[in-house]
Amino acid sequence: MALEFSQDFEKSLSGKEGVRSDKIATTPLGVLIESSNRKDKKSFMTVLARGDLLNTTIREINDNPKVKEKFGRFFEQQGKDKKTASGANKVLGSLQPFFEESGYLGPKGRNPVRIVLQDVIGTTSTQELFSTDPTRKVPSPYPFETYVKLKEVITGLLNSENKAERLAGTQLAMHVIGGYRPSDFKNLRIENINFKNGVVSGLDVKDKGQTSKKAGYFPKIIRDILLKEIGDPTGKTGLVFPTNNEEVINDALKKANIPTEYTTAGKVKQGVFTLEDTRKLNETHLTTLGYNEKDPIRLAATLRANKTTIGQYVATGAGGRAIEELFVKTSTPHVAFTGTTSHAQYLEDIEVDSSDIVKRYKVTNDVVERFPLDRVEEFQTAYPTLAYEDGDKVITSTLSQVNRGNAKLYQEAVGSELAKRKDVADIAFAETAEEAEKARLKIADVKKQVKAEKKATDLAELKNKGKNALDWITNNLGKPIKKGLIGALGVETARQFIQDPVGTGAAMASDLLLERGLGTGPGAFASFALQSSRLNPDQVDSGEYTTLTGDQENLLQNMQNVAQSDTNIQTDETPRPQALDIIEQDTNIGNKMSTFGRTPDVSPGFVTPPSKSDLADETKRQQNFLGVT
Repeated sequence: MALEFSQDFEKSLSGKEGVRSDKIATTPLGVLIESSNRKDKKSFMTVLARGDLLNTTIREINDNPKVKEKFGRFFEQQGKDKKTASGANKVLGSLQPFFEESGYLGPKGRNPVRIVLQDVIGTTSTQELFSTDPTRKVPSPYPFETYVKLKEVITGLLNSENKAERLAGTQLAMHVIGGYRPSDFKNLRIENINFKNGVVSGLDVKDKGQTSKKAGYFPKIIRDILLKEIGDPTGKTGLVFPTNNEEVINDALKKANIPTEYTTAGKVKQGVFTLEDTRKLNETHLTTLGYNEKDPIRLAATLRANKTTIGQYVATGAGGRAIEELFVKTSTPHVAFTGTTSHAQYLEDIEVDSSDIVKRYKVTNDVVERFPLDRVEEFQTAYPTLAYEDGDKVITSTLSQVNRGNAKLYQEAVGSELAKRKDVADIAFAETAEEAEKARLKIADVKKQVKAEKKATDLAELKNKGKNALDWITNNLGKPIKKGLIGALGVETARQFIQDPVGTGAAMASDLLLERGLGTGPGAFASFALQSSRLNPDQVDSGEYTTLTGDQENLLQNMQNVAQSDTNIQTDETPRPQALDIIEQDTNIGNKMSTFGRTPDVSPGFVTPPSKSDLADETKRQQNFLGVT
């Protein structure tokens, strides 16, 4: 992902006062990171804050010995700690584009941040503590369709009714033909371009670890493209590209869906062509054509030559011609592989007026055949009737003729194709949106279904728990306890319990047991059964309910233990029930029904606390009703 800043911050960088790269270099790291589009801002800033580096500037790190030492030693310490080494290594990589935007570049694309680190702790320590510089992405040969689609994207943008898109098209065309870095145009001003001799002064160019003011040279084909949007430059001032056009350009390239393939550390990854790829594509052209990286002509063409060199090329005339010839050759694939007869016709196709010098540019078979054989073969297959002259003379005295009619047909065809692609994209989006809505509704239905199923499952489980508890009580406790339970529950509830054990058990579990914080297991029902019943002293004294065998007594004691252990399910906020001794509880008739930690205002089943005789009468009435006496 290319480094980008917020609109407000980018606007401050593009002001008339000062150089953009200098502004970045002198802005605190914390502000730079916060104003960027980085997705790892939080972790990024956390590491730098640990080293008290957020208020430090990139220029200080590079040029101030004390700050550089502080920076290097901090990362040395981070690298020695296994807990922080990985995060520190990521930050070293994340800082690279910030350094490069400030004009500090490492040799041959190496990370300039690691160069600083090496200056402080040495190369060996840097390599031992941190992984080496990430292996540079090596692009596979760009597919043949790259050239065709790039031309279509440029044409679509330059023919747009939207001025912002036309300006983006102008910049993209310059990048495609010239292979410039996006940062090279951040501070490009109209008044600094000599449209007659091609010299560009005051260029804010990154080179050899720093940004410097350099002179550059724009060949005639680049100047023709610039004039498309600028018009007559006489008396005009200001930035050529006052806004950041990268987003518009990359969005258009994304829609074109031009495939790319890179090999990094032995791993092959596919992607989609972006603005950054224009430079990589041009670099492959330069290398294919035999231009060495240190060739002064190549440095001049890529805006990396010093001011003196540019002056000499322009002054002698021969040097300027050499740069022009380089551009003719490096742009030849864009012309030939799109089936175009000449550079002038290429400009006409994208709706740019060509000068007489560009009309003298020639595509030759000798240049075409220097490119990869599979590309040449694809070219010959795609355009079998297209032929060029032999020889290596790429600038002649003969003017190429342009066919404006064919250019218009091409523009209309591109417009139709782009409209078709847009329709297809819109349809795809609509279909995707429809599917997304269907999926959303389906999810909602599934959620309802799951909720209903869970409710049914919970109910069934609750009923089973109630039935199981009832069976346990019936099978293990016998008649005395059942009578005690009747007394505790009341006559009507007991009748329902006996007639419909499953339903009543579930209701009792949810309405009574859970309300009292007892849970729904057998232990909970046992605890409930052990609560005080509404029996009177006479009934107890008669021995009808207290005659227990030894086995029953043991069973009841075990039940008492279960009730006690079952209280563990309660939370710390819920008072724990204090289980009473069964014999004591059933004989202590004067006690009210147990309420497990709280005392009711009245005894259950009565408006006012009953007397012993009232209790006796009510209990006898219930027993007569049920036929248990």
